[in-house]
Amino acid sequence: WSLGREVEDFQSFDIGLYPIIPDAWSAGKSGFKAIQYMAVGIPYVVTPVGACAETGELGRTHFDASSPDEWRDRIAALLSNPDLRKSMGEAGRQHALQNYTVPMQADKLARALRGAVSSGLSAA
Repeated sequence: WSLGREVEDFQSFDIGLYPIIPDAWSAGKSGFKAIQYMAVGIPYVVTPVGACAETGELGRTHFDASSPDEWRDRIAALLSNPDLRKSMGEAGRQHALQNYTVPMQADKLARALRGAVSSGLSAA
């Protein structure tokens, strides 16, 4: 792995794989890997655990899989259908641009902070 090649490496993938052990530790993970896949236009398969299950749009940007059979079927569906990979990848890229860019996150953070300040002032 190299930070300088990370984006290029991600862009070389046909699909992204995001298996997660369904436990309390994993439930607290952020879903950042899914955001990375979407940012470069790669459809992915993820174990539906915690925030990872809420990142993206199921069936549009990615598939989820809980069992070995589901993993096999979802991966096979993506590998055998270039048009599906392309459409899901494009949807993921748009989702990332609309939800996870620095300006979008900055606006959300600013709104949350303003809301917290307003709540604190009215409670005083």
